[in-house]
Amino acid sequence: MMINEHISFQSSLSLEEFTKRLGKNMSLKRFQFDYENENNWSWTYDESNIEINISKPFEDGKFQEWDDSTPIGCNFSLSLLLKSEPESVKKMI
Repeated sequence: MMINEHISFQSSLSLEEFTKRLGKNMSLKRFQFDYENENNWSWTYDESNIEINISKPFEDGKFQEWDDSTPIGCNFSLSLLLKSEPESVKKMI
């Protein structure tokens, strides 16, 4: 099984603040942070081993430059990814 969901949205929060609020509200494991020259991001996994990746470029308009299907004004990207079935699902099959 593979899940891959990508959501773009706009928020005035910093990456750190958004990540902190999401993690607290969803009782997620501690997020890891990293960055490169145009973008910074955070990621963690939930109890089902779904990867949660949050990205926020340093400059407005970067998502639209990278992918013209991204709505204007979106400055955050949230991706959910499950590459394989969690152990609990495998045991039920």
